[in-house]
Amino acid sequence: MDKYQISLQAHDNLYIVLNDQGKKLAMKKLKRGNTFADLEEAKNDIEVRHLNKLKNEHVIEVLDVIYNSTDRTGFIILPYFQMNLFEFLENGKKLQEFQRRHIVKQLFQVLSFIHSQNIFHRDLHPENIMITDEQEYSSDKSLFNIKLIDFGSSKCRQDNQFTDYVGVRWYRAPELLLSCQKYDEKVDIFALGCIIYEIYHKKPLFPGTSELAQLNELCVILGSPTQEIWSKGVEQAEKKGLDLGKHKKSNLKVIFCDMPQDMVELCELCLTWNPEKRISAAEALNHKSIINSI
Repeated sequence: MDKYQISLQAHDNLYIVLNDQGKKLAMKKLKRGNTFADLEEAKNDIEVRHLNKLKNEHVIEVLDVIYNSTDRTGFIILPYFQMNLFEFLENGKKLQEFQRRHIVKQLFQVLSFIHSQNIFHRDLHPENIMITDEQEYSSDKSLFNIKLIDFGSSKCRQDNQFTDYVGVRWYRAPELLLSCQKYDEKVDIFALGCIIYEIYHKKPLFPGTSELAQLNELCVILGSPTQEIWSKGVEQAEKKGLDLGKHKKSNLKVIFCDMPQDMVELCELCLTWNPEKRISAAEALNHKSIINSI
């Protein structure tokens, strides 16, 4: 801990620190429920292991792991970036179409990579996507680059025990909302479909105020699932005593009014009820909307 001087507590578990050269870095408390016996155990935390495995230009890198023996907590030291995607979209700057497409393309690239390593993020939302460009946030010509952060909820595909209560509610896939016992990397794809909408419209697509309200938001826009569309989901809803209604699918051209048609089509492929019918990140990279990106 002595190697770093705390400059600011940004969030509950996140600090801005200075190293011995005065460089600004981020320090994140490892959020595992229990404490660590020593530094080696902290280094074996799932977030540390996954980040060390996922060496990629669009994944945040671990610079150091430190251990506080006083309260037996572990921390990771990460590069510091000024702005996340949520803040970037909130700053009022209207993005050019090529800039939006470049961001979307990078997000599919990084998901394709982490999914190829049999890992899925499970907590994808705009605040977990950093804009790495330190200069000219408002430039009309900048190609804004991204890094994916916060792998504290990430899972390996081979794991046997999954929890459904992961991720920010507005970006949760239907299989999570319905507490399905088994799910996979397609939960990230659904979340990304929601994020693409937000990149264009600067507001959430499904702003549910509760789990039930969230499901209703999905039904109103995507139409209620039927046995033909997603039998497992319908059966799971019945098990939970949930009535998903008989909503017809909304006119997405109206709802996605600020998006080009090829991006609307890509979003539709991300936002399917049935995860087996959902496009993969690798497939999305061959979609015309991505091929037409810079």
